[in-house]
Amino acid sequence: MLGIGELATMAQEQLPIVLIIMNDKGYGVMRGIQEKYFSDRQYYNELLTPSFSQLAQSMGITALTITKTSDFKSTLQQAIALKQPVVVEVLMDNIGKMNFSGPPQKKLF
Repeated sequence: MLGIGELATMAQEQLPIVLIIMNDKGYGVMRGIQEKYFSDRQYYNELLTPSFSQLAQSMGITALTITKTSDFKSTLQQAIALKQPVVVEVLMDNIGKMNFSGPPQKKLF
């Protein structure tokens, strides 16, 4: 999970960083592994998560929210154009789950 220190540094130093948070309210990768390899027995992957947009705004950081894939490109372009700290929160429950692709199939080196 995102540490609050990263947001505080972005705000204090006014770093022109666009932080994209894929908010799936838990550990989506772990959900996929448990679904694929453990007969969909789900344990310890649901988290109580804050509104990251509101958290960013409380520190003076501009926050944008994406609720559908068709908005991703325009929202990201808007965030980059601001040239200031921006948090883009992607609400994954509206977009759909990410499928687990499995471990690497071949070695790179």
